[in-house]
Amino acid sequence: MRADIDRDEESRELHSDNLISLTSFLQKAFPRVTVEEIEQAYEMAVKGELPNPSYPSNGESAFIKAFPLLNPLQVSQIIGAYLKYRHVNMAKAYREQKLLSLPEVPVPTPEQHNKNLIDLLRKAFSTIEAGEMYNDWGNVLYDALDAKKLIHFSVEEKHEFIAQARQEEILEANRKINEVRHTIFFKAASKVLEGLESETGIRPTWIPKAKNFALNRLIHEQILAGIDANSLWSQNND
Repeated sequence: MRADIDRDEESRELHSDNLISLTSFLQKAFPRVTVEEIEQAYEMAVKGELPNPSYPSNGESAFIKAFPLLNPLQVSQIIGAYLKYRHVNMAKAYREQKLLSLPEVPVPTPEQHNKNLIDLLRKAFSTIEAGEMYNDWGNVLYDALDAKKLIHFSVEEKHEFIAQARQEEILEANRKINEVRHTIFFKAASKVLEGLESETGIRPTWIPKAKNFALNRLIHEQILAGIDANSLWSQNND
């Protein structure tokens, strides 16, 4: 092809015009991408080493393919894929470096672990006393109290908490439907709601919510009975 361009003046001028147009496009579309990065992007694409950021959702190859014909569409695809690849790898390297530089966290002793749980329980009591809902992330307090046999709810009551968790998800799904009513996400949101309303089993997402409701009810009952966090924790139900 190069020999043809050399022999044909018209082809040579057209080739030059294409390069000028493509250079102008690159400068406007990717002003911060260096020549070295463009070369690396194309080298990776030619070798079949440039990951396709759309894979596998669009059914295409896992790697970007470079073709001999240069045009803005192909350039955008290759440079865009390269920038995505660079971002992902830089983020990964940053995380690994952060992990390497983090100091070792000492494992808490049983006494320290117990103190941390009591501190959390006091915070939960204070939050609920103030009329707010306490969020027991990871169900840490619920599981700790359950291990001490301080969760007294019956099977029927626990199912009521699960039903409450299910209802909360339905309300949240309804809220999302209202937000996306006039968008392309409406159909997907409607399917989520339909699934929630027709569910006959127990979804895994309901369990942590149900535990959180149970914990808040338990602490509320303790407060009404005049029992504080320390007294609850020190109870021995073995």
